[in-house]
Amino acid sequence: MLLGVCGGLPLAIRIVGERLATRRHLAINEAIGELSAMLRSDGDENVAVHTVFSWSYRTLAPQLKRAFQLLGVYPLTELDLDGVTVFFGVPARRSLEALADLSLIERISPDSYRFHDLVRDYARECASESDLDWSAESERLLSWYLREAERVGRSLCESLPGISAISEVDPPSWTEAARWRDGNRETYGVMARLAHDHGFDPITCGLGLHVTRVFREWQSVPGWLADVILNGLAAAQRLGDCEAEAWLRWNLSDVHQNLWDLDAAAADLASALDMFRELGDRRGEGWALHERHQREGCRLLRHSFGAGANECQSLERVANSGEAGRSQLGRRRYEEG
Repeated sequence: MLLGVCGGLPLAIRIVGERLATRRHLAINEAIGELSAMLRSDGDENVAVHTVFSWSYRTLAPQLKRAFQLLGVYPLTELDLDGVTVFFGVPARRSLEALADLSLIERISPDSYRFHDLVRDYARECASESDLDWSAESERLLSWYLREAERVGRSLCESLPGISAISEVDPPSWTEAARWRDGNRETYGVMARLAHDHGFDPITCGLGLHVTRVFREWQSVPGWLADVILNGLAAAQRLGDCEAEAWLRWNLSDVHQNLWDLDAAAADLASALDMFRELGDRRGEGWALHERHQREGCRLLRHSFGAGANECQSLERVANSGEAGRSQLGRRRYEEG
């Protein structure tokens, strides 16, 4: 009979079993009676599952109900403990463990959890019915990811130019930074869209400035990176932040260069150079001129001596590594004639 009420679905049966284990005073027959009274129709698996979710949800303590609702609007598929704690604004482990014990979420590692798709849909439904505003939680999470991008970027691309640091916390080691980058390849595309959709212009602008540093040396530039910078550029223009706009144009040029869209890269770099000159930013102007001369050298190498695109890209990356790299590039140009 319990199988019938649960629609025969393992997820629903497991949730009912976990709930019965925590409500030892409730007999199985009583649970079946409660569930049967809540059913709206017979033979529909979706109705049965929804009924089980509702039955389990309504017995949660208020703190767990709010945690469940918050997880319903959490923007990432993986419920990472650090990120969820920032989103909640309070320590989250106890709530996550309690929800996992009830099979409303699943543990995938000591500090990471995830929803079953059906439970996530129900959590979103609960969140939408609560009529609460989640913008403060979203802004807090986005601000944290922005600070982490800035810190990680300082470790991975220490020598690159850009806006000054926004975090006073020391950057992680290169190994820790690389691990963070590798584990958050898709995360920042999601976060940038969320910031843009919520109209958080300072965060959208900041992500465009700092996320480029994290992913510019990736094996392949993420397809969403140009959109992150373009959204950041629009945000900088709305904010009237000309310095940020100039560096964002420099970032966009760098991404287009790595994507081998050379015409777009040249146009972006020219715009950045013009803005640096208008601002009287000698440091930015110097970097833009250095970049332009470096790219021009690779273009001549490619057209005059037949170097392939991959080889030229490798030489440019080496050139960005410092004086030794630039010397190696110079030696190669000399050797080619």
